[in-house]
Amino acid sequence: MFDGIKTKALLVACLVFSGSALPNGSEKRHWVGTWASMPQEVEPANLAPAPFGGADAAAQFENTTLRQTFHMSIGADKIRIRFSNIFGKTDLPITAASIALPVGGRAGVGQIDTKTTKQLKFKGKKSVSVPAGEIVYSDPIDFNLKPLSNLALSVYTEKGQLGNKITGHPGSRTTSWMQKGNHG
Repeated sequence: MFDGIKTKALLVACLVFSGSALPNGSEKRHWVGTWASMPQEVEPANLAPAPFGGADAAAQFENTTLRQTFHMSIGADKIRIRFSNIFGKTDLPITAASIALPVGGRAGVGQIDTKTTKQLKFKGKKSVSVPAGEIVYSDPIDFNLKPLSNLALSVYTEKGQLGNKITGHPGSRTTSWMQKGNHG
């Protein structure tokens, strides 16, 4: 079971594939943001507490799964996730990431409905390293996301992100769940 810790959000954004019919009957599709947070450099006092990181830790989130829920504005049947390391001074190694519906559809809960879990991929692979100062998108994935619903994202990083200069959103005003090991 995940231990709930009020903490900073790993910066992600959820994008949905939106379609609209044109007057001539053809369909035009494009990506639309349904949730995002502003990227910020996480100050040392706002880093995750031990044993998940901290100002004096060699790495942040080493051998840790971070789970967060996001309240979507619009729904879709295809989504992708954007991961930002724009303020990171070292690469962000994501060993695995998955999405699922949170238990009861509620925000801020640590448990997920495992029947809805889908693994994210990055150019067909389950892991990715987000370079310092860069943004990476997951591959598009089929997922029935209803308008105004909540989505849980689980991110596991085996090695953690070296140092203490990371991208996040310290004022996320949500509960993030962290646990040692891979719990995606």
